[in-house]
Order: sequence, then structure tokens, then C-alpha cells
Amino acid sequence: MRRVGFVVNPIAGMWGRVGLKGTDGKVEEARRRGAEPRSPARARKALEHLRANSEGIELYAYGGEMGERVAVDAGFDPVVVGRPDGDETTAADTREAVRKLVGVSRTEGRPEQPATRPNGVDVILFGGGDGTAVDVAEALEELGDDTPILGIPSGVKVYSSVFAVTPRAAGRIAATFDRTESREINDIDEDAYRDGEVETELKAIATVPV
Repeated sequence: MRRVGFVVNPIAGMWGRVGLKGTDGKVEEARRRGAEPRSPARARKALEHLRANSEGIELYAYGGEMGERVAVDAGFDPVVVGRPDGDETTAADTREAVRKLVGVSRTEGRPEQPATRPNGVDVILFGGGDGTAVDVAEALEELGDDTPILGIPSGVKVYSSVFAVTPRAAGRIAATFDRTESREINDIDEDAYRDGEVETELKAIATVPV
């Protein structure tokens, strides 16, 4: 049975349809302009295809709108590994979700193996954009863990090669992959992007299922 870890950045991609070039520091402005989250819907589509392509999936999800709700809507009964602290989700919540999904908690800066499951998912399937990919990869790097990751493309800026081409492809690959390879995670300077310039920066190298 394949164990899939699942986390969603629920605000990823909100700004794309309201003319904002980046979510960082702009969530309230996006909402004021009438933006609605698109990441959960794309993540649900990925999970539907995850189910369709495998009969042996054990899904571990972060709580609430960061994975649990989407998983339930897609027909899963996920194991909930933790929940965000507040109403507004943050990069810190994503990183904590990753720590829980690989079976490691951190107490006073040192890793501690939990006494109960989940422990060691086979792949982390995440919904978001490049910023979310950076958060996931850096959390794994801090832990010294090489769990494969696969992105469900949900942000408007997707310059990293850790993303599947479509949500449908993300679900299929997570269910059926039998090998991995190293790929780059890049992010852009959003302030420069708002001024019409694209400045990418290599942020991490991740293991990705193919």
C-alpha cells in the first residue's frame, strides 16, 4: 500500500485573476479585489485521479483547509497528522506539515521520532506554487530527509520542475511512479516581477517521482 502525504497551500494562485503579480504580502489585497482560492479545487482534482489510478492508497493529510477538507471531498478518509495554529495559514504551517508527514516532530530544535503513525510517507503531494515548493523542500532539507515530492500546479508563477503538468497528471504520477530523479526548485523575486522583470533563483534540489 502506498502512503501519500498531502498538504495544500489554500491561498496559492489567488492573485492571478485580479491583476496582482504575487501573493507574498498581498493576500488581503487579493481578497479585496474579489479573488477566490483556486488551489483547493486543483488539489481535489489531483486526489480524484490519485484514487482512480490506485486501489492501495493510504492518505495522510494536514488538517483543515491545508489538506483534510479537500481529501474528504475527494472521497478519502485521511489520517490527519496535525493542524495549522490560526485561521490564516503561513509558510511555517507548510513546513510543520512536512515535518509531521515524514514522521518527525521537533522539540527544542532536535528531531524526535513519534511513538505513533504516521511514519515515513512514500511521497509528499502538495498543492501550491513555487513558494510552497521552496517551503516543502527546505523543511525536508532541515530534517536531512529525501522523501520524494510532487507539486500540483496551483500558483500563477510555476518555474520549478517539481510540478506535474496538470493536477490530473499529479494524481496519476503519485499513484503509479516507480522511479525518481533530482529536479530544481526555482522562485522569482515578486517585487521585481511586479515591475515587469523576471529574476529567478535556484532555491533547492528535490527528489521527484516520474
